[in-house]
Amino acid sequence: ATALNSFKNSKPFITGIFGGEKVYPEEVENLIKKMEGIEIVGLTATPDDKYGELVTAVVELQEGVHLSEQEIMEFTKGKISGYKRPRRIIFVDEFPRTLIGKPHYKALRDLAKKPILKVATAQTEKA
Repeated sequence: ATALNSFKNSKPFITGIFGGEKVYPEEVENLIKKMEGIEIVGLTATPDDKYGELVTAVVELQEGVHLSEQEIMEFTKGKISGYKRPRRIIFVDEFPRTLIGKPHYKALRDLAKKPILKVATAQTEKA
C-alpha cells in the first residue's frame, strides 16, 4: 500500500512509486524553486492506476512567466534521484497555502486527486 502525504515525525512524505522509497517534499520543492519563474511549489502525489501514485508538483508561476510541464521535469533531471522527480505538474493561478504561507499539503493532495482532464480544462479556460 502506498501513502499520500503521510506524516512521520511531523514531516510530510510521499511513498514513491519505485520500491516504496520515501520522497520528502521539501527536498524536491527547494530544487524546483531554484528554477527561474517559479513563485511557489508544493509536492504531493497523484493517484495512478498503474503505479499507485505519482510524484506531483503543484506550481504557481511568477506573473508573466510561461513554463511547460516538460521544462520543469527536465530541470530536475540529473539533480535528484529519478524516483523523486515529478511525473506530473499542475499549474495553478492561486496556490493553496497555510496561514503562515507554507504549502497546504491537504489542499494540494485534494487538487491532485482531480482527474487530469478537469485540471487541464480549468487551466485552458483561465489562459
